[in-house]
Amino acid sequence: ESGCHVHSGNQRVLGVLDVTMSLAEVDREVARSRGYTLMLSLLGILTISLLLWAFFHRLVGRPVARLLVATNAVATGDLAHRIPVTRNDELGQLATSFNEMTVRLAEARHQIYQSNKLASLGRLAAGIVSEHGGVVEVNSKVGQGTTFTIRLPLNGAAPSGDPSAS
Repeated sequence: ESGCHVHSGNQRVLGVLDVTMSLAEVDREVARSRGYTLMLSLLGILTISLLLWAFFHRLVGRPVARLLVATNAVATGDLAHRIPVTRNDELGQLATSFNEMTVRLAEARHQIYQSNKLASLGRLAAGIVSEHGGVVEVNSKVGQGTTFTIRLPLNGAAPSGDPSAS
């Protein structure tokens, strides 16, 4: 009887079975499983990446693209261009602010246009008054407005109300 490393010396061993088996098939199956797992992992990462891209494109990309189109329209002078406001987040606030800005710009442009028309009329009137030796009288009262009176002389005579006529 020889001693066994598993059994104590006083225990009797009836026999030993030594089994030798190739693990090549198991190793191939493990390698195949690793490849399959890697492929599924990469496919999952790609799918999640595409979903995230689509999500952010819809939530951020499209609104920013609409804002870009709108700013280009305003840059070319189209102050009537508006961005549809469909959200209540920061991009929706930006669209609202952009729309309000274009309204104010259109109002300012209209005021400048009106001021230029009045200034042109004023220059025309001043030229006529100066050329004909006339005078412009301004009467302004708080709460009642301002009245401009242009007096031109008849046949080269000094206008009435002009102190130099006497």
